[in-house]
Amino acid sequence: MLSSKATCNSHGQDSSYFLGWEEYDKNPYHPTDNPTGIIQMGLAENQLSFDLLESWLNNHPNSSGFEGFKEIALFQDYHGLPDFKNALVDFMSEIRENKVRFKPNNLVLTAGATSANETLMFCLADPGDAFLIPTPYYPGFDRDLKWRTGAEIVPIHCSSSNGFRITKQALEDAYQKAQNQNLKVKGVLVTNPSNPLGTSLTLHELHLLINFISSKNLHLISDEIYSGTVFSSPSFVSIMEVLNNKGLTNTEVGKRVHIVYSLSKDLGLPGFRIGAIYSNDELVVSAATKMSSFGLISSQTQYLLSQILADKKFTKNYLVENRKRLKQRHEMMEKALQKTGWEEYDKNPYHPTGNPTGIIQMGLAENQLSFDLLESWLTSHPNSSGFEGFKEIALFQDYHGLPDFKNALVDFMSEIRENKVRFKPNNLVLTAGATSANETLMFCLADPGDAFLIPTPYYPGFDRDLKWRTGAEIVPIHCSSSNGFRITKQALEDAYQKAQNQNLKVKGVLVTNPSNPLGTSLTLHELHLLINFISSKNLHLISDEIYSGTVFSSPSFVSIMEVLNNKGLTNTEVGKRVHIVYSLSKDLGLPGFRIGAIYSNDELVVSAATKMSSFGLISSQTQYLLSQILADKKFTKNYLVENRKRLKQRHEMMEKALQKTGIRCLKSNAGLFSWVDMRCLLDTQSFEGEMELWKKIVYDVGLNISPGSSCHCSEPGWFRVCFANMSKETLVLAMQRLSSFVDSTAKKTNRQSSRKSKSLPKWVFSLSSFTTARSGKNAANGGA
Repeated sequence: MLSSKATCNSHGQDSSYFLGWEEYDKNPYHPTDNPTGIIQMGLAENQLSFDLLESWLNNHPNSSGFEGFKEIALFQDYHGLPDFKNALVDFMSEIRENKVRFKPNNLVLTAGATSANETLMFCLADPGDAFLIPTPYYPGFDRDLKWRTGAEIVPIHCSSSNGFRITKQALEDAYQKAQNQNLKVKGVLVTNPSNPLGTSLTLHELHLLINFISSKNLHLISDEIYSGTVFSSPSFVSIMEVLNNKGLTNTEVGKRVHIVYSLSKDLGLPGFRIGAIYSNDELVVSAATKMSSFGLISSQTQYLLSQILADKKFTKNYLVENRKRLKQRHEMMEKALQKTGWEEYDKNPYHPTGNPTGIIQMGLAENQLSFDLLESWLTSHPNSSGFEGFKEIALFQDYHGLPDFKNALVDFMSEIRENKVRFKPNNLVLTAGATSANETLMFCLADPGDAFLIPTPYYPGFDRDLKWRTGAEIVPIHCSSSNGFRITKQALEDAYQKAQNQNLKVKGVLVTNPSNPLGTSLTLHELHLLINFISSKNLHLISDEIYSGTVFSSPSFVSIMEVLNNKGLTNTEVGKRVHIVYSLSKDLGLPGFRIGAIYSNDELVVSAATKMSSFGLISSQTQYLLSQILADKKFTKNYLVENRKRLKQRHEMMEKALQKTGIRCLKSNAGLFSWVDMRCLLDTQSFEGEMELWKKIVYDVGLNISPGSSCHCSEPGWFRVCFANMSKETLVLAMQRLSSFVDSTAKKTNRQSSRKSKSLPKWVFSLSSFTTARSGKNAANGGA
């Protein structure tokens, strides 16, 4: 019943890159609890300068909102913070008067209900498949469900003659209409309570829907984001309660029923981007969890809300008082709601003093009636919020982002580039992480089946991020170790010709600068080469610059935008086809905060990407905090200098240790990893030999590193090894483990053929000195 997108293996999730993660998750190293576990060296994460951030936060106590900043900021598990998931399912049950209980393992967190609905559509429907939706329905569904998924909507026409209730005939008529249009119906989607009707579904309607999907073998999505707003009888009944009462929860029918939920309406927090999918189908939960990487929730926001929702006295009082106020306001307004056009409102918004004759916004389904209760709670729990003006921030949901944050972010991007290029905030589109930014650009620039050229080796996640849901293709630009994996004109032309031979329409080139996994920044020659190439072929160029602030030695980083400026191409047609992806996950070490961005000089790309950003917006709470951090120029200057210094020291520490074992690395100047040459350790010079070595390193040595084949390297024996995501002591241990492995491999080779000992490489004979030196150092440091 799942779509081919949800079940196929072509999205890169079966790569050894991700398999290594799975093995690490099963057996993670801990210095005391699990000292023999796998050490995570496949995670490009920067933990070296967190004390600087923590120091800043200590000096600015009104900005953070919690202790344990480092743990929260680094948290990026797709499953979400356990405390938050537990609190959220309890709150969902409380709204339903505990007549149905929800399991946290069946919950998938998303960046808002918009993302939840789209994710479910990607999971359940292939392009061209249809969902039936009762009319009238939320206008945003035409965008949320269809735009990027390729799914279709067939209306279930409901009439005022019976209060717009769903009937069996209306369901059958819609289904027949879809059949007549040669559309494959995959399911029904309802909002309960209804948006825009403001009515909850009756038991009769719910039973009707269950019987209908059962007879047609369809899915049912129940969007219940207004479940806590039911202020008068009949009381709200969730579809899950009906399933429970009919004994269908764990049946095939029960597995085809899914709930969408959010805190935007019930708790009145649209700016915080809290959405969720609940399903009894493990396959749906698994697929949706993987897809949630395109729009995760800020860990900072999860932390705050876990505390609010865990306060049962507060939630009980909030629900009662909120329903009371909604009822009073509803009764006060006797006339039907009349929607004012958003565009007209934006042109002339009402303000009690600034514009008292302006248009009053009555088309926005937003709950502001009980904010004083939240503000009261936050006042009583000062360590949980992190800012004054809670109401304004929590309600902020403009797709463009908080102006102060965008201004601070473009200034920070310029500062990293030594202010040789200036960025305009209006050209910036905010996204929930770089993953979302890259996918959004792919949706904007390529149709299904179109191709982008990418130099090898490249980040393994691109096979998922760029292809899975967009239908785009990747054609590798094969680079070689003979010239340090540099991009050449011939390699570009060869890749382009290969795409042509495969009847693929090439839409652009994507590069990471600095490179992941090489840890090298592109040279001026390569940047000019790329500009000339896309100019001659009329292509786009995406420059993923999320590691731009990690360049710790010469040559210094040069952004593609600097090259455009120097060539006078910024505002030309060529300049409009060049786009930057940026994030704070690497440069500021905040992957859990889900801060990504697209920068483009093309107004059409900015406009389209801004609209698409609704599928993965950044928590307004997180934007507020970071606007303060990035606006502190003294702090950012010191952070960049100190962070680069520490990266350089850690890089040198690991590479020297590797060199003592005879293992060399590609000369690099950036990133949180080294590109390590382990060809000398291969039993056979092949990708099979590489995988055998990788398995030994993961399972026997206990180090998770990324094999070059997962990065599409054309030469076996290269590995990406990360060094910035652990303590110095853990890195020492990792190198000791690797040294022992190389030592044992050498001794085994010696025993098998003593006559070959004279021809053994030099790394064998340096092992004893490395081990002795390390042992002596540890003894001197008390085993630290």
